[in-house]
Amino acid sequence: MADYGTLRIRQFLRDSLRLGLFVMLLVEAVFLSERFPMVFRDVLRNHAGLPEALVIYALAVPQIFDLSLPMALLVATYMAVLQMRENRELLVLGAAGMGPWHLIAPGIAMAMMACVTSLFVSGIVNPFSLYAQRAILFKAEYKALTVGRSTGQFYFLNDRVMFAPRQSDPGSHLKRNVFIREPDGPGRFRVILAGSAHVAGGEVNGYIPLKLDDVAWRVFCFDPTVSACADDSEAATFSAQSTDQNVVLSDVLPFAARGYDGTELTSVELALAGHHTGQIAPDTQIKVLGERIGRGLLCVMAPMLAIISVCLTTRRTLYLALPAACIVLMSFNVSTEWIIRFMDNGHAGAISAVLLTLAGVGAAVCAMLVRWQQDALFRPQLARA
Repeated sequence: MADYGTLRIRQFLRDSLRLGLFVMLLVEAVFLSERFPMVFRDVLRNHAGLPEALVIYALAVPQIFDLSLPMALLVATYMAVLQMRENRELLVLGAAGMGPWHLIAPGIAMAMMACVTSLFVSGIVNPFSLYAQRAILFKAEYKALTVGRSTGQFYFLNDRVMFAPRQSDPGSHLKRNVFIREPDGPGRFRVILAGSAHVAGGEVNGYIPLKLDDVAWRVFCFDPTVSACADDSEAATFSAQSTDQNVVLSDVLPFAARGYDGTELTSVELALAGHHTGQIAPDTQIKVLGERIGRGLLCVMAPMLAIISVCLTTRRTLYLALPAACIVLMSFNVSTEWIIRFMDNGHAGAISAVLLTLAGVGAAVCAMLVRWQQDALFRPQLARA
């Protein structure tokens, strides 16, 4: 009988894993369908193609992983335990001397593994995925600027206006024509025409200089009352084979450094940045780290909530127990976010200790309720044909 109990617990773990993967796929599919308008907007805005769009979709999967995992674990554990109870398997195991702890222990083991997985994905995988999405869109926009798409684009650089028309000769050695309008003092503006534009050197402190070739410009006066406009000398026009007009690519295509808002930093980098370098504001550090830890601790609560929900599932509460458990789980998530905002001036370690204590107390309360309702856990409650 002990061998049967061990085999059945292993089957319970396999069933929970299979159902959990199915629920996660369902949640991720809903999330990606909601992300479609935003991805479609970004792809069009940055002149990206279908391959870039598919990669961005794939990189968006980890964004909701830390929230879908505890939900999937809750639903999978609930369905697996409920099926075992209604098939009289728990009744047989109880008659063989197995108590609720023999079911709680595998649930805790799953919770620990899910918690580690959630922290790994939210703290390492997702930050790099967010940065990769921005990098892909930036490269697509840069390609549209230097090589060209089917239509031209306007770019606004503070007090400059830049227009890159469509490329008339795709086989030309010139990269792309560029028109720039910029102020040139009081009452004057300058129009620059460049035969091609390309990057001059590598990135330096987040700025990439744009070198212009086959350049010609002319200065125009629109306010004749300004004394500078009265002097119509040859300096008002200029032409050269190549020149640097102090046009910086980051002005045309802004691309913030990785981790500018904290979400693209891993948990270790975020902790080090907050304590040593001062790169990240303390409130941002607390918020991002707290959300990752709080959602990871949801996995600790999920199996215990599922088991107590099975205890409370009867013919009258069949359609209420699981939604109520999901509400309680999401309420715990909201509570952790409220604690993070309330302690935004505190230390990350102190907030982590508070969240861990809250999750531990919640799991302990659920375990006590399971012990109290163990008869309902082992005895079938639903009508059978």
